[in-house]
Amino acid sequence: MAGSDGSETTSSQALPPPSGDGASAAERRLAAAVHEAGNALTAVLGWIERAEEASHGGAPAAVAQALDRAASHARAARDVMRWAIGAEPPEQQSAPAGDLARRTIEDIETEARRRGVAVSTELETDGALVEHAGALWRILTNLLLNAIAVSPPGGRVTLHVARQSAERARFTVRDEGPGVPAKLRAEIFASGASLRSGGAGIGLRHAFALAGELGGELRLGESPVGARFDLLWPVAAVAAEAPAAASPAGPATNRPLAGDRVLLLEDDEAVIGLIELGLEARGARLTAVRTAEALLETLEREPDQAVLVDLSPLGPDVEPVLRRVRELRPAAALVVVSGRAALPPGPGGDVGWLRKPFAPAELVEAILAARRRTGASRA
Repeated sequence: MAGSDGSETTSSQALPPPSGDGASAAERRLAAAVHEAGNALTAVLGWIERAEEASHGGAPAAVAQALDRAASHARAARDVMRWAIGAEPPEQQSAPAGDLARRTIEDIETEARRRGVAVSTELETDGALVEHAGALWRILTNLLLNAIAVSPPGGRVTLHVARQSAERARFTVRDEGPGVPAKLRAEIFASGASLRSGGAGIGLRHAFALAGELGGELRLGESPVGARFDLLWPVAAVAAEAPAAASPAGPATNRPLAGDRVLLLEDDEAVIGLIELGLEARGARLTAVRTAEALLETLEREPDQAVLVDLSPLGPDVEPVLRRVRELRPAAALVVVSGRAALPPGPGGDVGWLRKPFAPAELVEAILAARRRTGASRA
């Protein structure tokens, strides 16, 4: 794993080998979790650095966004370490392929800049909903950090996204490094060898296994320069495809919530991260709180245009809390999120309802529908 200061970290090398006669399943699980958590923390450190830069530039909104992203990846690192000691993995949701690719590039940009490497996306498809978004992010982050680590200063790393078939999307990572030696090509996903100086040989093997478990496939491709890895990933559904855009902002029609402020009550950190992924890609700024008290306190001082309320943290207080939300923000687009089969009694017919699990496009449509019902302003 590449360290935030550009050095190679070797903490995972002290662990037992991730496969072979000397490693148990628990040891392999722990080795993989340490590697994944290290990659997530690289993203955390990058966003903290960007928050510091934004604070010096007098940009409080950029500081808040960077710290939110850092917190999201810190929670992901915590979740993967909890998984290593036996906890259930977070619920996986789908996400638009283009959104996830752009955010992954953003997450490793600071590391790339530190090493003098340019990173970019090339999108042939944008609206394909890919399954298991969290696991896909982890695999792509590993591939991209590998590519950055082996690239020369001034080199370029690209993440290309296209449709492989009706059932799969293809994510291709290319670099301009020395490539994969011929003697390693046949067993690169099984040998435990690393392409990076100081690497522990865990990341590629784990990425290969994880992709296979979730219906994907990681391949070593052919490239005249550097290395190429192709990741085939299952598609959940196809949203209305929009013309692919190189810019994270994209055309205005791809950002229906541009400029909106959304307040979310949710106590599941994994769900917070996935909702954040979908909403920010569509232009909204998300604030997440974990308790009903924090929700109401925030509403008293923040003029959010949309309020998403997961019923789980409310317990028996669903009706009074929803009524108070409507009293504080009568014109806000209010959407209740629940795994229940029907919406419980609430403060009126203008409350939207979204049943778990849901796709990002469904969440956006629920917010827009609630806005239409209440006539909520975007100002």
